Amino acid sequence: MISLLRHLDDESFTQILTSCENEMTPCYEGEVNGSANAFPSPETFGSLTNEHLYPITSRNWKAILSWTAFHPEQVSSLRDNHGQTALHHACLFKAPAYVVEAIIYASPECAMVCNNDGELPIHWAVRVQAPFEILRLLLEAAPRCGLVNDLEGETALSLLWDRHGSTLLDMVREGDDGDGGSGGGGSVVNFVDLFESSRRGTGWRMIMLLLRHYYYGTVPHLGTNNQSTIIFQPLHAAVGSPIPLPLFQFICSVLPHEIMERDDHGRLPLAVAASSPQSSRAVIDILLALYPEGAAIHDGEGRYPLAIALECGKVWDDGVATLFQANPQVLGTRDSRTGLYPFMLPSATDYHIQHTDPKHSLDTLDTTFRLLLADPECVRTHKID
Repeated sequence: MISLLRHLDDESFTQILTSCENEMTPCYEGEVNGSANAFPSPETFGSLTNEHLYPITSRNWKAILSWTAFHPEQVSSLRDNHGQTALHHACLFKAPAYVVEAIIYASPECAMVCNNDGELPIHWAVRVQAPFEILRLLLEAAPRCGLVNDLEGETALSLLWDRHGSTLLDMVREGDDGDGGSGGGGSVVNFVDLFESSRRGTGWRMIMLLLRHYYYGTVPHLGTNNQSTIIFQPLHAAVGSPIPLPLFQFICSVLPHEIMERDDHGRLPLAVAASSPQSSRAVIDILLALYPEGAAIHDGEGRYPLAIALECGKVWDDGVATLFQANPQVLGTRDSRTGLYPFMLPSATDYHIQHTDPKHSLDTLDTTFRLLLADPECVRTHKID
């Protein structure tokens, strides 16, 4: 049943889930007493069975709290026949936040346990439209869980975008036309404020929550007033994370000013994209189309995007070609960190040394050749000591 539910729309999903709840009968009568021993031990069953799951499906939250308090080892170790944990089922049956928090407290690692379809609990939380607080609890336990792919390539973030993307696009169109009450009179619409203040902007707030945790993690950077010293820059986080390309394009459209802003390391979004193995050529091409001058702007260490991309292990067709074309003069400049010319970097990086794929080795050699061919003066005796 689980694999079938994954492909249903929201209304059909809810109908089938309700039907399953109505038809389910108790499998273990001892749980009604709410005692710590209401659940069978893993030594007896060896897996997460109906006896364990009935309190969740019947929403006997008191029994679940008792189980997590007295048997945290079972919470950690038990799986059902589909490889799912109690946390998967708690998310599926919309357990309240205090129950989800108790399960996570007993076994925080459950937030990163995949079922047989590669799905984490957060996949199911998003599918059943769990509230913001549930997503926050899951992300605090596993900051990167929101961008983990299941076997079909879906992440919790991509599911959120699929559900809320059209609404957010409608809000932008309405704001641009002045129909939404925020963009009339020729004023510039602050779409982020619009998303944050509107009930229709819930999807944006959830997407930003997942993106913030993936990019920054949960380690607080607190100043003297117990306030975070990190300013969240959605575009920087987007280019450094494996998000759907349409979502990246949307973030660029609503936050165009961020493309020229530096982060705490003095990096523009282009430099962040160059440093991320997860950023695609399409992302680099979009950033260069929007702000081509970024290719000639170095970061806080004096490094240019081309050198950063080469050190990251990117090859000619991964965005190196467009970075070179946007700023060909940089070929004659030594990298401030390594002291190497760009044509030397592909073969000198740790990424290349650790990479055993023969195709990547050929791509690296091809990148070196193309860069050297573009500026053969780099190999003259008077330029290389």
